[in-house]
Amino acid sequence: MAMTKGPHRQVVGDLNTRLATLGKAMPGIWQQVQIMRDSRGKDLPQWPNWCFLPMAGWLSIVSHQNGRHLIPNSEDSQAMPLVAALGTWRYTQGIYEFDGDLLTSLTDSIVTGELPTDVLLRLPEWCLYFALPSGGGYFVHLEWDANTERTELRFLVDSPAFYSEPFPLIMHIGPWTVTEAFERSIHESRLIAQSMRSSDFPEFSSNVIEHGASLLHRLLPPVLYLCSDEPDLSGEEAGLRPGNPQMTKTKQGPKLFAPPRPRVWKVGQTIGDTLRQQGHSSEFQGRRAHVRRAHWHGYWVGPRDGERTFKYHWIPPVMVRSSESTDTAKKSNGEAA
Repeated sequence: MAMTKGPHRQVVGDLNTRLATLGKAMPGIWQQVQIMRDSRGKDLPQWPNWCFLPMAGWLSIVSHQNGRHLIPNSEDSQAMPLVAALGTWRYTQGIYEFDGDLLTSLTDSIVTGELPTDVLLRLPEWCLYFALPSGGGYFVHLEWDANTERTELRFLVDSPAFYSEPFPLIMHIGPWTVTEAFERSIHESRLIAQSMRSSDFPEFSSNVIEHGASLLHRLLPPVLYLCSDEPDLSGEEAGLRPGNPQMTKTKQGPKLFAPPRPRVWKVGQTIGDTLRQQGHSSEFQGRRAHVRRAHWHGYWVGPRDGERTFKYHWIPPVMVRSSESTDTAKKSNGEAA
């Protein structure tokens, strides 16, 4: 399946509508966001640059908007994930459209072993929206827990193919597997529900946990691909790359302004064409070729006694016994040396 022609117009229109609706439903929300960010490292903790605004800040904003100025309740907590994802995305507005064949290959490549923590902190924007061929998509952004300083990767699944309503999936980032990262977040959610003595939180049965972990295994690889070195990425303007907005000087002081419109990024056009060409090359020198499964490849570069950098690559599936696969294998082996 090749890249679709033009952006997901329905997705763009839907996100614009929801942003406008959020601004009307919560008047003054963007001013509150600016105040929160201006207080970073002053009245509020100095959270990392890769986090736009901790969830505690978003919860405080939602609580105030609902007329609760001291203690948020379960209603605020349930509304907060969508407000946080949509509100953070407002300041980047990147929509990522993957080539269909690349997306299939990525979701088929299972992330095994410990999570590549450093790689996940390289999100190209504070919040990304991944458009899905089946309709809708999902938000992804990083969280820095203000109480524990824990790092989280937060997904908000926004596709009717998976859930009828936007549904949050959370991973606690650390030296453990995808499944354990999800299970840790479930355990934390249970503790929060118990502390609030609330019966409004959803029950996390073994089936729900298994489904969530399985879904994360499919949603995570496209995120890792964008965080890896030199992803196959193109925008509407040649040479432009995703990035967070910079502060703008105003008479009232530096302010952070949202982009005027969403920006659609095409991901994997070149790789997708290669995958399709390989699919048509089923034989080599009279012998049937086979596909080497896609996989992730990471390694450290730099002096052992100095500053080192972790390189992370997604190695696409290649046709074994073809000249192209041989060149790719040689290149991969050379990089790992």
